[in-house]
Amino acid sequence: MTSLTPSPLTKSDEPTISADYIKSASQLSTTTTAVAKMKSLSLLVNAVLEKIDKNQFEALTTLHSKISNRYPIVTALSSIDPLIMEGRAIMFNRKTPIHTDRLDPHRAWATMITFGNFTEGGECYIKRLRLRIRYLPGDAIIIRGRIVPHEVEEWGPGQRISIAHFTHTSL
Repeated sequence: MTSLTPSPLTKSDEPTISADYIKSASQLSTTTTAVAKMKSLSLLVNAVLEKIDKNQFEALTTLHSKISNRYPIVTALSSIDPLIMEGRAIMFNRKTPIHTDRLDPHRAWATMITFGNFTEGGECYIKRLRLRIRYLPGDAIIIRGRIVPHEVEEWGPGQRISIAHFTHTSL
């Protein structure tokens, strides 16, 4: 029968880093590397928001400053990613049914950019306006997703990656 109690360390045992810590640190390193590679995308999203809605840009800048002062992790992440919006979702080959971004503030903007190697389809459809917006690799759509129901339609062959930037009301 084995004991569930760990053996006590002796003076000759060298301290080691926990396997859980090593795994977590490795995952953090992978994540922060990916986020750091999106710095230019974050700067672009911030600049577009500043041009289309100075009030929301200033409100998010103030909010970002306040949460940075309260949570050191925000300050740390901001050193590699200047995005002032709260969130970023990276979606691989995902068709989204008609929906509103119900967790976003009513008049907030969401910025969606698509990448990949598909060459047809994948339009953003806004039923209320009977509008299909081209949404091919490299295209960006900025929408008030909470008040404008929208969906992404089927696309042709190939990989489709969409990155959505947003801020939720809960923040």
